Parts: sequence; C-alpha cells; structure tokens
Amino acid sequence: MTESKHEKLGLWLQWIGASAIGGFVFAVLARRVSMAAGGTIGDSFGPVAAEVVIGALALGGIMVGIAAGQWLVVRRSVAWAGWMVLAMVAGGMAGGATGFGVLQGLGGVDGGAFAVAVAVVAGLVALGGVGWLLLRGRASAVGRFAWRSMAAVVAAVAATGLSGIALGEYSGGGVGGAVFGAVYAGVTGFVVLPSAGGRSQ
Repeated sequence: MTESKHEKLGLWLQWIGASAIGGFVFAVLARRVSMAAGGTIGDSFGPVAAEVVIGALALGGIMVGIAAGQWLVVRRSVAWAGWMVLAMVAGGMAGGATGFGVLQGLGGVDGGAFAVAVAVVAGLVALGGVGWLLLRGRASAVGRFAWRSMAAVVAAVAATGLSGIALGEYSGGGVGGAVFGAVYAGVTGFVVLPSAGGRSQ
C-alpha cells in the first residue's frame, strides 16, 4: 500500500472512530437531558411541545458529539469544518424537533404508518434544509453534504435498530450512539474527506 493510500485509510479510520466515540459519549447525555427537559415542558405546554424538545435535544445532542469528533479530525484541512459542525448540530436539532413534533401531532405511533412516514420526511427535510442554508456559499459541496446528511441519518437509525436487535440489552445508550456515529460518518465522509487535502473549499 502506498503512503498516500495509508494516509487516506488513516484519515477514514480517524473520521469514523472519532464520530463513534463522540456518539457513544453524547448519546447517553442527550437521552437523559432530552427526557428530563421534555417531561418538564410537557407538564406546562402539552405532549407536542414535549416531543419537540425531546427530538431537538436527542438528535441535536448526539450530533454535538459526532460533529465535535469530526471537527477534531479535519479542522486544519477543511476550510468549512466549523460551519460543518454548526450545520450538523442545528440540522439535527431542527430535524429531531420537526420529526418528533409532527409524529406526536399526528397521534404518535398510534397514528400508523402514514404518521410515521410524514414525520420522517418532515424531519429529514428540516435537517437537510437547515444544513444547506448554513453551508450555502461557504462550501462547494453544500448540496451533496445536505443530501448525504439526510441519507446518513436514515442509514444510522437503521443500523442502530439492527444493532439493537442483534445485541439486545447491550445495545442501549452509548453502544447505540457509537453505531449511529460510525455509520453517519461513513456516509458523509465521501463528501467531507475529499476536501481534506487543502483549504480551497
């Protein structure tokens, strides 16, 4: 393997590893904080407001950990790394708030497949849309990053669910967050890491 290939492999491993560690740590914190805050808000403003807060803090919280890990890996080589972090966190909060809020507004899981589908689509559009707005004019890869982020969340949620089935009681909290972070990184890395060779972006 050439030195260039070694460097690329090393960068990919750092990218995925840092994202998994960030997801592991922040998934536990985000779950506890989101549920506590959601319960407090729900007592005053009702179940829809509670789910909006839970969704924003749960998805936004885990994205803080993943984004922080990714920023550490590419902060010196990707000019828009700081904006990437902001786009991920703000997009995660917007997507989580929208998805959870819409689902609850349509009756929760009792609303059936239609309610779930609408909530998922709304959440993904909010996540990708906020990311696109924040990166517009700052990164030539803005469109690809927005779409990849949406696909990455879908893939990460699916992988986390499958890990839960495979691992059972051992999949909760940090382990699920690590799986989420690693898969999210694997999907978005194809947009971010090619920019890591310089600061032209």
